[in-house]
Amino acid sequence: MVETNDFQPKRLALFITEVLEANDSFVDRHGDLVTASVSKTQQSETKDRLVVPGRLPGFSRLLGPTMSGDTVYQRAARTF
Repeated sequence: MVETNDFQPKRLALFITEVLEANDSFVDRHGDLVTASVSKTQQSETKDRLVVPGRLPGFSRLLGPTMSGDTVYQRAARTF
């Protein structure tokens, strides 16, 4: 069984923040809480931009326990 520590949720939040910012979302992060929004886009563009947040839960579901270093989230974001 893999144990989590206090840094893993924050690293996961950093990963999500980086992915969403790369997707041109407005992102606000406080600790491990991430909120994002998309505004002033055409309906077709909004639909396309929602694909990334829709895929994040499946990709990041098991990432938390693997976030053992300060740069792991950056590598995961590039992979995503």
